[in-house]
Amino acid sequence: EITAEIDKVKANFESEEAFTAAMEQEGLTLESYTQFVEHFRNHKHDLVFASYDKEGVAVVNAAIDNNISIPDDMEVMAMMDTSYSLICRPSLSTIHLPIYDMGALAVRLLTKILNQEELETKEVCVGYTNIYRKSTIQ
Repeated sequence: EITAEIDKVKANFESEEAFTAAMEQEGLTLESYTQFVEHFRNHKHDLVFASYDKEGVAVVNAAIDNNISIPDDMEVMAMMDTSYSLICRPSLSTIHLPIYDMGALAVRLLTKILNQEELETKEVCVGYTNIYRKSTIQ
């Protein structure tokens, strides 16, 4: 049944290569979603933590396709706080990382290294924020 749905989407593309290229351009893979669907047929979890929001969306969709209620039966949390977390239904709880600030810090450190300036430290701690949405119970 999942393969039939994927085939319907593929039919909108000129070729298998065009479909694959479009998926890659968006950073998506069918592999993770289909693996999660298969996994959730025989495994139940209280919480799944995904390393990236798009994987969290794949987890949510695969769970729902296996009649697992999010967040009642299983909670899902991911990282990065991208737009994927907002368009997911239910909306995805996520960890917001200050990517812009991390980039600015990296540029400052790299500039000091290139200018052979002394570094106060080689480790810099950055904060994060847990953003609880509808995929977890607060």
